[in-house]
Amino acid sequence: MQQERNGKTITKIVRNKDMFNVYFNNEYISISKEAYEEIYLFVGRELSLEEIDSLLVTTKMGELLDYAKKLIFKKRYSEMKLKEKLSTRRKYSNIQISIVIDKLKHANLIDDDSLTKDLIDYMNKENYGKYKIINKLKEQGLIVNPILTFSDEYEIMKAKASLSKLENKYKDKPYNKKVLMIKNSLKALGFEDSVINDVIKNIKDKSIEDEYSLLEKEFKIAILRHESIKQREIFKDKVFKSLMSKGFNYNDINIIWEGYINEVDR
Repeated sequence: MQQERNGKTITKIVRNKDMFNVYFNNEYISISKEAYEEIYLFVGRELSLEEIDSLLVTTKMGELLDYAKKLIFKKRYSEMKLKEKLSTRRKYSNIQISIVIDKLKHANLIDDDSLTKDLIDYMNKENYGKYKIINKLKEQGLIVNPILTFSDEYEIMKAKASLSKLENKYKDKPYNKKVLMIKNSLKALGFEDSVINDVIKNIKDKSIEDEYSLLEKEFKIAILRHESIKQREIFKDKVFKSLMSKGFNYNDINIIWEGYINEVDR
């Protein structure tokens, strides 16, 4: 009983791969190489309970550190995101996690400043707007000064770079619908309204021929879709609503409708 209160005497030490089993008669503890090298261990040495606890804590910390390194070698983490990930391992305390984070920071394996710069550079090259970039950084727990990082001129340049792709993407849409969809897309990319309003002025002018050609095509589809409706006013209402929802102008629709009715009533 006296030995149990003051400590335990080592009776055997067995290496098992990267771990060391330290025996005290019929019981043993498994410790890491780091823990084994922490203090001089040999058969016959008496370890205090505090020393045994220290060896186990060092081992546990080594396991957590190894797990953290595996994570950051697969992808980059911000300090906040790595803390969140490590916190899912409930057997580790917040203090242990903080110690591991500090070790990784000291080894430059976590560097929020570098990650912030690289994320901004990458998202700028991909032509994302200010708000999208700031939100991404906030998600990662990273801090950025938008005043120092984003100039209006650069935001406009990025938005213009996206404009040609968006115009091509929505080329088969009615002009008004195309403009609206381009504005919404630029907003989704993170550009502020003042930048969007400046950039959409560069959208190619409306082509009357293209607009009517597209309207005639959609008009035929709308007629076929609703041709089972026998009451003309209801039929007309359905056709007009269908085409207006696609962004076509009421007066343009009406011109084609009148031509259609004249053909039908002959």
